[in-house]
Amino acid sequence: MSLKGKAVRLGARLQLLLLLSGWSAGQVSMPVRPDDFPPVPKQFSVKVEMVIPDEKLVEEFMMYWDEELNLTRFDYALGKIMAPYNTSRPMKTIHDFGNGVSFNMDGTLPNCSMSPLGYLLTDATVTAPIFRPRKFLLNGGNMTINQLLRALDPRQLFYLNPQDRVHNTTNKEIHRGIPCEIFSVLDNDFYIPGYGKSRVRHKLYFMSKEFARSLVGETPYMIPVQRTTSFNNLIGTTSTPKIIFNFFDFTVPPVPTLYDFSISQCIPKTKTEMTRETRESIQIRFPGNFSGFRIDQFIPQFRRAVLKRILAVGDLSPLRVVGMFPSQDAQNVYITATVLPRPPAQLLFVQMLQGVRGGAGGRAYTTAVDLPAEQLNTCAKLCTGVEPVCQKFAWCKRDDGTGTSRKCALRYGQESPARGEQVARMGELENYTCDVYQKIVNNSDYEGAVIDSLFKILLEVQDGNFTVALTSKTGNTVTLKAEDMRTDVSLGYEDTATRTSSCQTSFLPFTYHTRLRCQVINCSFDDRFKVGF
Repeated sequence: MSLKGKAVRLGARLQLLLLLSGWSAGQVSMPVRPDDFPPVPKQFSVKVEMVIPDEKLVEEFMMYWDEELNLTRFDYALGKIMAPYNTSRPMKTIHDFGNGVSFNMDGTLPNCSMSPLGYLLTDATVTAPIFRPRKFLLNGGNMTINQLLRALDPRQLFYLNPQDRVHNTTNKEIHRGIPCEIFSVLDNDFYIPGYGKSRVRHKLYFMSKEFARSLVGETPYMIPVQRTTSFNNLIGTTSTPKIIFNFFDFTVPPVPTLYDFSISQCIPKTKTEMTRETRESIQIRFPGNFSGFRIDQFIPQFRRAVLKRILAVGDLSPLRVVGMFPSQDAQNVYITATVLPRPPAQLLFVQMLQGVRGGAGGRAYTTAVDLPAEQLNTCAKLCTGVEPVCQKFAWCKRDDGTGTSRKCALRYGQESPARGEQVARMGELENYTCDVYQKIVNNSDYEGAVIDSLFKILLEVQDGNFTVALTSKTGNTVTLKAEDMRTDVSLGYEDTATRTSSCQTSFLPFTYHTRLRCQVINCSFDDRFKVGF
């Protein structure tokens, strides 16, 4: 081969190496520390267009994210029928990452499906393969809605892991007519629908700061435009992206606000075997009015501040308080809210083992209770809100098939039983076969009965300690103190249709029915009274 030919081959190899290293003609790639990566706003809404080229799939989702409340909401109407909901009707899905539960509501029919976010627990033990992953097909080869939503987890989509390697290129590219700054990220545990956790290279395109400033004024954050994700492993980076995210209408509220995370559709209004309590509405009165505030900033601040105080005092999770309806008269401002019953405790757990011999391995447990076979939720409830902490339980049936009851063994197989707690061995379960459940998020639950929570809030109000701090239009901090609370109000919706909700665990779904009707609040501001005991 001629010297010229060798030079061409050497040049091609060098160009390939530079390309794989993040270099290209006229472009310099500089490493970026995680602290210098574009910050993610604590709250935002964004429309996401998801493109999966291999599946010829393009779907749109509206996403709302609240980092402090640890909640996200997806609004969507899929163009392709997918399991498990098999519908093209509008859907609303809310993920409660603090407790590991998903609430999926039909936007047309009064249906709700609740299920554990089991991947929050199981993913901790999964490592992406070093070589390019092979595509696996579930449910007869069809992709599921849950896989798409899992890929849209905002903590995966917008945040960096400390081990991610990030480079920023010096030049800009034009995407959708927008000059963009480019970041390249090597990520070793990114979830891709159909493949699972994978080693990937992302190219992230953010609207350039100069362009963003000319459109919306100075912003402390960068606006995402697109993310393309390709496999990256020992073989190299694939040229064709496996998944593409296009971002539109990225919006950050000017003051902390309160997105609609209501799961009221999923919780019956009347007492049921599942909830064993009813929802209750409250109204809290604060002397004062909106003067000194910009009304467009006062209302979202006021609603959010009061919600956070209710959650803290009442020992409630964010999803259990809905409504937060503000109102006023000449002397007072009010918040009316509804406290929902606890969702089923079994939603907090995911089945990790099935068909385990009760005496196998000498696993310890602390309590064994006989329960009817249909009361798995009761067993889960016994493992929540207790001290010492219960993270696992076993649900066991007799090997000989006799008897209708089951054994509920708490703290089954926990590595270190609590100090001072009497530990039983497996002799009592020697002739039993067990399914083992583990809590998805440790030390989190939906504890706090409705009446107990209302009593705590009432005492805080009567003691003069229920206060919220707001920022006025001049930048000053103003503290509002609640003076009384009433419970003879109604804030909710009911209709003549029968709402159907189902609670899904790994192996035990159940359904309940309840009637809800629409009710308009009609409260006079002249007949308020202080509630006392």
